[in-house]
Amino acid sequence: MPNRLYLGQLHLTATDVYKMPDFSNKTAETLGTSGTANSAVNQEEYNNLDTNRYYKETAQLDFSTANFSNAQIEKQNQDLVQHAKEFLTEEDNNPIPFEPETIRLISLWANNNPKIIKKTIGIILNARRDVQDLHKDHHLFFILDHEPELQTKITQTLRRYFNALRSDDKQIKNYENYLYITMKNMFENYGSSKLQREYKLEHSTNQIAKNNLSMDLGTEYLN
Repeated sequence: MPNRLYLGQLHLTATDVYKMPDFSNKTAETLGTSGTANSAVNQEEYNNLDTNRYYKETAQLDFSTANFSNAQIEKQNQDLVQHAKEFLTEEDNNPIPFEPETIRLISLWANNNPKIIKKTIGIILNARRDVQDLHKDHHLFFILDHEPELQTKITQTLRRYFNALRSDDKQIKNYENYLYITMKNMFENYGSSKLQREYKLEHSTNQIAKNNLSMDLGTEYLN
């Protein structure tokens, strides 16, 4: 799927919202007091100067972790993880093609660390990409936005993965590799079923067309 917040390069970016100072009341008061053109020009010059100063100040924004205490960082991370299922799947914001329940489940296991959410999503999408590449000759694509059944399977597979971690945590040495293999197998199985369905549908459609053609030819001879 196209991207989305963590898609593409999978780099989380923040959108800075700048709010311009509201000088509309000040302008009205100045004109109302003097009513002269000079006062309006002076007020406009003041607004422009102040605007330039404002942008220079906001250009120094720095949200790096070096500027926050551990407690603040923990609180920020907790908020991001808690609301990930909302802002990552919001339709108006280039969402990740997962159902909110998938993001909620990942967040539950992310230990208040947004990087773990990003990493987990990346592994799932990499597994999808690799299976598509393996079957590109068959034109196999997973369009998650249009395949709610597959979205649900991703969530179910994640639960099986986490259940396996809790059940056999001493046997699983590489969590990332295990997640990748688990997801790749799921996409392989789903893709195989999808190709079979498409083949049967195409074969059935062709057969119906042949039957209709035979019936038409038979009708001609009868006439």
